Amino acid sequence: MGGSDWIFQQDNASIHRAKVNLTWFKSQKINVLPWPSLSPDSNPIENLWGILVRKVYAGGKQFRSKEHLKVTIMKSWEEINIEQLRTLVKSMPERIFESY
Repeated sequence: MGGSDWIFQQDNASIHRAKVNLTWFKSQKINVLPWPSLSPDSNPIENLWGILVRKVYAGGKQFRSKEHLKVTIMKSWEEINIEQLRTLVKSMPERIFESY
């Protein structure tokens, strides 16, 4: 599963820093990127969540069932422009540089 040609990135939520998790990553030979505390702006997934939330709740939409919410989330995900995702991925090196 692990490999030296890629690095896993996660935030600093306490559950992610738990010894059992860090031990598991090490046992699987998964490289984990050290991440500064309280740096949500550094993580492009936060931007992606924002894009998705705006699509899901556009126009003040509310949901009466979990199923309707799930369908809307899936539909909204499919509507996200691939170029937006590429831009977020390409921004990662600069975000890392700014964090340190």
